[in-house]
Order: sequence, then structure tokens, then C-alpha cells
Amino acid sequence: MKGNKISFFLLLLFSLPSFTGAAEHQVDFLSDILKLDISDSVAQPSSPPPVQKKQREKTPKKQKKTADITDKSKKGTELSELTAQITALRQQNDKPLDKKKPGEMLSYSLGTYYLQKAMMDSKELEINGLQISEKTLTQGFNDASNKKLKLSEKEISDALSSVNRTVQRNTRKTESLLREKIGNKHYRKIQPGVYLVVNEKGKGKYADTDAVRFNMFEKKLDGTPVKNTMNASVLYKKADPLMRKLVNAGLKGGRVTIYGKALYIYKVLPKDISGDEIVSITFSFK
Repeated sequence: MKGNKISFFLLLLFSLPSFTGAAEHQVDFLSDILKLDISDSVAQPSSPPPVQKKQREKTPKKQKKTADITDKSKKGTELSELTAQITALRQQNDKPLDKKKPGEMLSYSLGTYYLQKAMMDSKELEINGLQISEKTLTQGFNDASNKKLKLSEKEISDALSSVNRTVQRNTRKTESLLREKIGNKHYRKIQPGVYLVVNEKGKGKYADTDAVRFNMFEKKLDGTPVKNTMNASVLYKKADPLMRKLVNAGLKGGRVTIYGKALYIYKVLPKDISGDEIVSITFSFK
């Protein structure tokens, strides 16, 4: 991961509570590295006389005291540099956004988009059985920007390859279950994790000003009902992108069904439904 690829949304990361934890962790990490112990590096005479032994015993203490002073000075310098970086970024974060500059508008928009995407991707990985820590995720952004990675490139590559294999394996399993449920019906993927089957094609498209009226039947993959919604309606021009795809596929009087993991379909999961559970929702348009 290159620092310049994620630096444009570091400003947002500083506003997250988890960033403070990441910064504190870095200070502790530096303290551990700079902790010096030179007691074993002082040569001892083979058979010192009693007086000499006392003098030799005092010497390491003096050297250790000097080392402690140097250690504190180094830690103070590192801490000052880190504090200065945080202060500079916070000041930059507090700077008003100049909406007259297209570059700033684009950069800010990309920052919000990619941060939201990263959080959504982490949720997707969680439902695939992978443990994601928001605090450590933020720490990774921070370390990549400062080019102080705690993992080697190989370790990072191996971890990402493992994630990819897990997701692909689970995707194949999901599609296999869907094919068993759908049978010989034709289906198409309309967005990640969501599949559409047109049960009955209607006639006539909806205009922007038309109200789309429909009944909706939600079920688990085994057929257990989740919820039925009768006589629902939405203004076509105000429908979300997924709903528009369904309406355009079914048309007036048509009937379509979507299948997929609950997390990909619901904005708010229904009670007793987990994010990785496969559900079906049938829309019957009037």
C-alpha cells in the first residue's frame, strides 16, 4: 500500500475516536524501541580487588544515568515530531473548504467516498467470517501514510490473498445455494451479492411522475416468511437505484424476485436475520 493512495482521506480519519488510540499506540511503540539497557555491555575484571569492585559497580550506574537522559531526550524529540504532525493535520482539517476550487471539491468528495467504501468493505468481510477491527484499520491507514508499516510487504500480500480466497469460496457457496433454489430460471447479478429473477414480465414502463404500487413478500431461503408488505407505493423518480432496477425489469403488472445475503439487501436488518443469511424478496407490481 502506498502512502499517497490513502493520504487524501487522512483528514477524516483524525476525526474518528479510534485515531487517538492509534496515535497513543505509536508513542508507546517508540518508547519500547528507545528503551536502552547497557548493563551487560560493561566489561568486568576477572578478579577485582574489593575497592576496585565498588568503583566498577558505580560506573555502570553513571553510564545508565547518562543513557536514561539520552533516552528521554530521544523520546521527547520523537514525541514532539509526532505531536507537530498531528497538530498540522488537525489545523488542515479545521481549514474551511474552498468550494470554488474544483480540485478541493473533488478531493473532499473522494475522501468521504473512499472512507465510506472502506467501512462498507470491512462489513462485507465480517459477514464472510473475517474479524475486522476499526481501530486497527485506522492504524493501518496512519502507518501507511507515515511509511512506518508494522508488517512486511509479503505479510500484507499474504493476508490479502487469504481474504480473497475466503470471499471467493463463500461467493461460490452462495451462488450454488441460489442455483439450487432458483432451478432452471434465468438469473442475473444486479449488484454485488444480489441476484434478480424475473418471474413474470409485465407491460408498460413507469414515468418519473408515476407512483409504483406493489406487494412485497420477504422470505428466508428455506421459505420461512419474514414479512409481507401489501399495497406499498413509491414515486418512481424518488425510488433508490436498486428499486428502479427491479421496476424496469418487471414493468407494470410484472413480478420479480431478488435473492442475496441480507446485508446486501437491507439497510436495516430485520429481527432474527443475520447479515450472511440468504433471503428472497418478491415484488408484485400493479
